[in-house]
Amino acid sequence: MLFSTAQLALALSSLQYVYSMPTTPRAESSRLTPRTNDCGASDFVNASSTGSPLISDCLQIAANIVHGGAFFITAVNFEHTIASFGSCAFQVQTSDFGIVHVGNEDIIDLINESIARFAAPNPGQNFVGASGQMGCQTVGHTAPVAWAIIRT
Repeated sequence: MLFSTAQLALALSSLQYVYSMPTTPRAESSRLTPRTNDCGASDFVNASSTGSPLISDCLQIAANIVHGGAFFITAVNFEHTIASFGSCAFQVQTSDFGIVHVGNEDIIDLINESIARFAAPNPGQNFVGASGQMGCQTVGHTAPVAWAIIRT
């Protein structure tokens, strides 16, 4: 089978797109760090109480996944713990049939924003709990995803 130069160029450019990962320089390093954003905007519901996970444990989740990656949800209407450390767990659930993608940067953003909204305004509070809804990528459309920061 023979390919024209245009067909070969198109095929190679699509391979590059499939395997490339966005990178962003981080302030603490001169190296580029892979990051994956697969979800859109989220709403936030405050679930903070003395029974919520420690902020330090939730921040450790963010630190543990900062170097890149994505998580894939395949089971419908099932709570998936996709990252955890100490007292903190990050859970997601979808009602979509298919493989739903949640990026490491999505999780980091949700943890940091939850802390900023619900813990930072209360000096001395060392716990945070939150939940929300967002749309995440899947094949051909955006799937609804419920997320939560919970105590393990």
